[in-house]
Amino acid sequence: MLLVTGLMYTLALRPRVVADGAGLTVVNPFRVHRIPWRLITSVDTAEWVRVRYRAGADDKILHCWALYVSARARRKIARGPSRPRRRLLAGGFGAPVAENSRLPEEARHLASLPMAQAVATRQAARAGRERARAGGSGQGPGPAAAASWSWPALTAAVVPAPVLLVVVLA
Repeated sequence: MLLVTGLMYTLALRPRVVADGAGLTVVNPFRVHRIPWRLITSVDTAEWVRVRYRAGADDKILHCWALYVSARARRKIARGPSRPRRRLLAGGFGAPVAENSRLPEEARHLASLPMAQAVATRQAARAGRERARAGGSGQGPGPAAAASWSWPALTAAVVPAPVLLVVVLA
């Protein structure tokens, strides 16, 4: 039970993406990545939401475990925006929005996208605004991107395995 609980916590409950004034924090199962807005070059979707950023002289890609894009959503993204149906009300992310809705155009567009695509679009726009505010180069003084291991998550997933092995073999 400890092994399953540790894996569920680490793989399902722990991953998240946190945006604040300083940058984007991506918490994956075993690592935490902190990327300042000025270093983010783009945010897009593949199987996961991907954050592309400058790290020294080269570009890096970070996959966000918390924002998975299903095959169905990827097909919908590839098809492009669908024409909204007239009688349908806004029913959440991915649902068509009525043309006569009182929502602003940007909100209607985001509501018609799959959730992960909407998050990627919003974060890419924010990164662009923050880069423009900082001077646009993405270089210069300021904090660098940082990654660190999460020892509690590693412990929760790894330590119960040998205990289970000892119990099973004993």
